[in-house]
Amino acid sequence: MTAKPRRKRILIVDDDPGAHIATKSMLRERYDCASAYSSDEAKVLFAKHRPDLVLLDLNLSRREEGLELIPVFKGADPDVDVVMVSSCADIEAASRAIRLGATAYLIKEYVSEQLLITVESTLGRRVTLNENQHLLRARRRSLEAARIVGGSLAMRKLQEDIEKVRASRANVVVVAETGSGKELVARHVGTAGDRPFVAVDSAAITSTMAESILFGHEKGAFTGATSQSKGLFEEADGGTIFFDEIANMPREIQSKLLRVIQEQEVVRVGSARAIPLDFRVICATNRDLEKLRAQGLFLDDLFQRLNVITLRIPPLRERREDVPALVDYFFSKFRGEHSPGAFEPDAMELLLRYDWPGNVRELSNLIANLCTMVTGRERIEIGDLPEKIRDAGFRGIFPATENSCENSVDSFREGMSFYQYLHQVEGDLLRGLYRRYEGNIARMSKGIGMSRSHLYAKLGAHQIQSLS
Repeated sequence: MTAKPRRKRILIVDDDPGAHIATKSMLRERYDCASAYSSDEAKVLFAKHRPDLVLLDLNLSRREEGLELIPVFKGADPDVDVVMVSSCADIEAASRAIRLGATAYLIKEYVSEQLLITVESTLGRRVTLNENQHLLRARRRSLEAARIVGGSLAMRKLQEDIEKVRASRANVVVVAETGSGKELVARHVGTAGDRPFVAVDSAAITSTMAESILFGHEKGAFTGATSQSKGLFEEADGGTIFFDEIANMPREIQSKLLRVIQEQEVVRVGSARAIPLDFRVICATNRDLEKLRAQGLFLDDLFQRLNVITLRIPPLRERREDVPALVDYFFSKFRGEHSPGAFEPDAMELLLRYDWPGNVRELSNLIANLCTMVTGRERIEIGDLPEKIRDAGFRGIFPATENSCENSVDSFREGMSFYQYLHQVEGDLLRGLYRRYEGNIARMSKGIGMSRSHLYAKLGAHQIQSLS
């Protein structure tokens, strides 16, 4: 059974007993009220009840004595709301009360509606602020958990660019292959403070309902429109609207998007009134928008509006040195109590040789699968890997010609394990290449298509340091 929410607590501080009776009669149906008739009693009851709001009389036993209590209450609980109450409209006293931390100033000759409106709006504002702070903290935790992983030169450059673009309000296009983390980058760019971030799957926007979804509608605008509804652009007001795979947006909708982005306003379906908005647009695509524009499949003016800043996420095959860090990150995310937490070195070597056509998402899925299916061992072995990864790695080691393959088979000795032989072949190959490049790591790295950090690790593994 769900517990009832706690009723808000109000502390009434006034030296007039009649004021307490009148105020409680107005509030007791909705709130729990406590009464204090002096400063000392108010301090005791405040510490005991921890009220959500204090109705504080300006003049207690001394003139403007109530002002002295505001910093006492705010010091004990910075979140408490204090509504100053006075029998006269003293502008100077009201100004001093607000500067000291009071939320509102109320004249005693109020009717019940005025008192209720003041109390409810004050407490409602506090609830909204608390909810916004909670959402903001949750959003920050979410972004920290879904961090951008990678120490390669390309990823360091991307993260530097993200920090620069984040401070701007310019429109952004994120370009990357499928599975590279386009929405993650978009969220790191577009999530600032408590501003909204609205994500839209462009492929899900069908021509028949696009205007209603994007721009909103009025009640009765069409069959089934039983109430007024905000569109996604209105939801993004003050923040960012993100269109994932913008190239999939129907051509007939693109011109409507252009007008909204140009004018920074929407007109709901069934209305003639333009609603001014303030939003930034971030788009993601795995297709060449320039080519689509040339083919007439993407509106030229829309492309120009969107493509103010371009961020390109490099595919994983171009930054293989990030694979170990990504592996560690995904192990921390998916590892269970009985799951392995690392790869055997030869298995990791095959991951580094694989091209990852599905990019980071494919690697994430692999680690999640292995953490589920492999149990009772600390390390994942080559045999645990999918066949496509094993085959791709072996093709990169064994020579391709028939004669050289026969020579490799002839050199295989009985009693040697397959993976020991694999390691031996790799070492012989690296020694030969090291000699060919005369120990010049920069030229060797470029010549064989392996990053320097990875190459240094491989040379160290085979104890190749200085060859005469």
